[in-house]
Amino acid sequence: MSICIQASGEQTVRRGILCAAVIWFGFVATSWAKACIFEVRTFQIFAIYTGYYLIDLVLMGAIVGAWKKSPL
Repeated sequence: MSICIQASGEQTVRRGILCAAVIWFGFVATSWAKACIFEVRTFQIFAIYTGYYLIDLVLMGAIVGAWKKSPL
């Protein structure tokens, strides 16, 4: 996640959250969508399973985005 945030431009909290959401959509949501469709589960189950990961990644993205490099 840190590499994605740094490669996309200036390192900020907003960019960290945006990168985390894109990573969530690209990896977590698509993987769970395939599994939920195959197992014929409801959207509520999908939202519960993936919502945890979204919150987790957004918090990590905000922390990593806010973390600035040392001026050394």
